Amino acid sequence: MMSAVLRALERSRSISADSHSRALRAKNHGLLDLTPQMGGLPFSTQQGARERYRLNRGWVYAAQHVIAQEAAAQPVNIARPTGMSGQQEPKEALTLTKKLEKQRIISKMPPSLRTRAAGRDLEILFDHPMNAVFDSPNPAQTRSDFVYTFVSNLNLTGWGFVIGGEIDDGSFEFYALPTTWVIPDHSKGLFQEFHIVNPNNPTVKIATLGRENVAFAHVPNPADPLSALAPTQSQIMAIRIDDHILTSQETFFRNGIFPSAIITIGKDPHPEVQSGIRPRLTGVQRRQVIGAIKKAMGGVSNYGNPAIVDGLIDKIERLSATQNEMGWDKSEGSVRRRILSAFGVHPYILGEAVNVGGYAQVANIEKRFCKRVNAFLDMLSTAMSNFMVPLLAETQEDKLLVWWEPCAPVDEQLRWKNLNEARKRGDITRNEIRTELGLVPDDTGGERTRQWSAGDVQSLSFLLGSIQSGAIIREQASSIIQEAYDIPQDRADAMAGVGLPQPEPLPEVIEMAIENSEDDEEDTSSSNNDEGNESGNE
Repeated sequence: MMSAVLRALERSRSISADSHSRALRAKNHGLLDLTPQMGGLPFSTQQGARERYRLNRGWVYAAQHVIAQEAAAQPVNIARPTGMSGQQEPKEALTLTKKLEKQRIISKMPPSLRTRAAGRDLEILFDHPMNAVFDSPNPAQTRSDFVYTFVSNLNLTGWGFVIGGEIDDGSFEFYALPTTWVIPDHSKGLFQEFHIVNPNNPTVKIATLGRENVAFAHVPNPADPLSALAPTQSQIMAIRIDDHILTSQETFFRNGIFPSAIITIGKDPHPEVQSGIRPRLTGVQRRQVIGAIKKAMGGVSNYGNPAIVDGLIDKIERLSATQNEMGWDKSEGSVRRRILSAFGVHPYILGEAVNVGGYAQVANIEKRFCKRVNAFLDMLSTAMSNFMVPLLAETQEDKLLVWWEPCAPVDEQLRWKNLNEARKRGDITRNEIRTELGLVPDDTGGERTRQWSAGDVQSLSFLLGSIQSGAIIREQASSIIQEAYDIPQDRADAMAGVGLPQPEPLPEVIEMAIENSEDDEEDTSSSNNDEGNESGNE
């Protein structure tokens, strides 16, 4: 089945190559225009990518920049699966703490890696050599630059390429290259070789790399498994219109003449011309007249003052600076919406003051934006995790998982509410709260203790009173304190006084007094009954 698919793809490539050669011959004879268009010839991919790189300005840059910048800010993690999935059982059972830690780690993984890690034990690697490599992938790019470039390429061209491998000193280097630098070669199989070229001279190959030295991801094109459909490509017409609007506006203001008033110089009398002749001023004279008028009438203090018209100045006419906007005010808004919709970016994300309809709507906007960012981080995580297999196979570390933590909207009110509740339950320490506030740790308050409320103190006092009254024993009170207040056993034992003698019962004298009082009450009751009987007999 797979071989049949490969043969079909190869047949498609040969037909495309033949069509392309015919198109080139037709173009040379002036019979065909090969301007790059969406869904055009596969061989125009490089030319289309160069155009989209050139159009990376205006709203295109604003939309793709905010996505790439958010992705570049996410931390990267490296883990080694220590257990095997499938029917093979782990060597030792996981404790509850390890299970919870594993769940926490998996929850921060992208969906593509969760399945791989579900049946395995995970060990987060904080001091692995690859951590330093990802912090500084190469001499020209930091971790942020690396991620930013990769995500930007996906947005602009639909492809994201990473080349890398082992260098002379035994370490590794990775480069996120522009799409125009990498040309896949399927002659030896799909994506088995890649030619690294100079975009200014693509006919000269810088290097040819195998599949083991190249990682890539692409935004799929449903019509062609060998091509990509970038967000910019889906709205290329709107992007071109936006670029034309900006260019025409720049040209209009650069070439336009915008005087605020026209000053007419008075005419000199002439014997042969009844109306007189208007003098032709030299450049120096023009500057002198303009300077004198500005000095006499310029500035806010002269606003509304009348102008004097005499023999030198014939008249002063107001000239409004009109603009032939070519429908700019009507088209700019719709073009912007089309471009932003291609990237899935709301104007609120760009910092615009828009009416979004309330707090809940803002949360949904940020949530949708983070999903967009996480889709690209998932592509990067999958590509780099697969990249680790051939690179680290010789060191027997071919099961490393690499992922970037997902972007998540932060609700500061909810976040601090959760922190305060966790502090009340003793789940976090006082110093952890101080760290969130940017304060230095407090040596006297760093222990993880429960924050007691007035109700907690009252309930505990009643419980300790029950010990004194003999209602419960100290061991029972300690168990109640542990369960109800989530306090360690040693502290609960100390509070309940476990190990101390149980409180003595009431003194015998008091008991006898109570018994005597009860007997007296009975005697009094019986004597009253006897007196009542005697009076009745009388």
